[in-house]
Amino acid sequence: ASTKKFQKIISSGLTLADLRHTCASLLLSNGVPMKQIQIWLGHSTFSTTADIYAHLDFSAQEQSAATMGAMFQRKEVSAE
Repeated sequence: ASTKKFQKIISSGLTLADLRHTCASLLLSNGVPMKQIQIWLGHSTFSTTADIYAHLDFSAQEQSAATMGAMFQRKEVSAE
């Protein structure tokens, strides 16, 4: 049954590369570290994986933006 489903997906025009990219994108969006995705995909270097998928890591971008924003917020000084 799963072979037929896979054949249907492939016949719809998706390539193995598309499926591989989708897999990596879903792993990344669900919090799987980039290093683990590198291992999962079999890339020989971390930089290969990062070069291809880093732009999809929105949570890391949001986290770094929040960190920068927090650094520039003024802390109120109590008047004691």
